[in-house]
Amino acid sequence: MPKKDLLKKIDARHQGTILNSISSSYGGTSDDANTVDDFHAYQSPIPNSLLALDEDSKFPDGAMPDTVVRSHDMDLELMKISFQSLSWSQFAIFDNFYSDEKRWDYGGTTPPGFTAPSYYYLCKITDGMLTHGDDETGDRVFTFDSKAYPDITTVLSSTSTSVGSGYLEDTAASWFVDQYKGFVLVDSADTEFTISGCTESPRRLTVTGTPASGAYSIRSINPTVCVGFCTFLDSSNGGYGYTKLEITFDGGTNWQTLLDTSSAINTLGGIVTITNSGVNYMFKVTITNDADGNGPEVYKVLICTDPSVWQ
Repeated sequence: MPKKDLLKKIDARHQGTILNSISSSYGGTSDDANTVDDFHAYQSPIPNSLLALDEDSKFPDGAMPDTVVRSHDMDLELMKISFQSLSWSQFAIFDNFYSDEKRWDYGGTTPPGFTAPSYYYLCKITDGMLTHGDDETGDRVFTFDSKAYPDITTVLSSTSTSVGSGYLEDTAASWFVDQYKGFVLVDSADTEFTISGCTESPRRLTVTGTPASGAYSIRSINPTVCVGFCTFLDSSNGGYGYTKLEITFDGGTNWQTLLDTSSAINTLGGIVTITNSGVNYMFKVTITNDADGNGPEVYKVLICTDPSVWQ
């Protein structure tokens, strides 16, 4: 969905989650710390005093209140800032895992690209996170399949008032000159036309050919790159087990891996070229218990793509 609408929905629906845990290997009680530039830094928190990092360049235990480190809002706000900073990003899908609303409706059908036996073990949604629930079977695999987000790059849906050779007219529309130049017109017969221009008077889209009359939509060109964000805790950052995040843009025919901690794959926060583009988005999260039955926790997923609003 377009960026401004997504951020409104995120603001309206968010209920935070764990961002990360800050750990420290410092276990001593002495406050003998180095003096740097004539300032003394203490090794444990003291009001109105500088605090020294430990030998691993971390703050000592208790330096940051748990209510801050595990803030329900911080995680969300950092994702929103990251999304807003991508000037070319216009479309995105997001889930904070507080309900099954955005989960695939299994209902006797299997999601695209499922692989047994992981389909039979579904991630549990608990207090804003994906987990294995109480299933502590060693090395067991669990999945979360998102619902389908079809035609996500559609920016306008309406009904034509007239059509003719080389144009579609909609007197109720409000676009400005050439606003949708380069976009795709999909007419009532599902025929696609590249829009070569649009005018205000008359309110027309210029194409090659004759569109069918009736309902139509305008969609952006297919995305070419994406950026994924995901907050999680597993063996790669102080937790247990492994986490995998995959995305499809063609409705599940082809999947692309953005994160797989079992294989040291992590492209989160980086620009990734889409290998099989399309307009029907879905994502899939897979978590795997370790040999002792301890599993990861996944808190939020945000995946955004081009093209920009200035296409």
